[in-house]
Amino acid sequence: MIAVIFAIILILAFVVYFILKQEPEPEKMIDPSAPGVHYYEECDYSGKHSHTDKVPSKVEANFKSIRVSDDFAVRAYSTTDQEVFIKGPSTVKCTPFKKMDITPN
Repeated sequence: MIAVIFAIILILAFVVYFILKQEPEPEKMIDPSAPGVHYYEECDYSGKHSHTDKVPSKVEANFKSIRVSDDFAVRAYSTTDQEVFIKGPSTVKCTPFKKMDITPN
């Protein structure tokens, strides 16, 4: 009886181990040349890279670098509430922003 209980506990431990050991699904890579608005968590276009090509749209996120391709315009707001208008194609780096409104160019 004790051997059966021990075997069940051992099997459950292996099942839990293999479930927890599975690696998370890798994030989809964003094509940096895709049309739209690309924004990055860090200066010099590094850190987490996000992208949108939907217009009009609003983004509320902290980011420090932005690339705007043709056909897009952005009204971004810095962390000090300064409004910056960026018309594509254009880039801005190492400027902390907190949100932006994306419109067609």
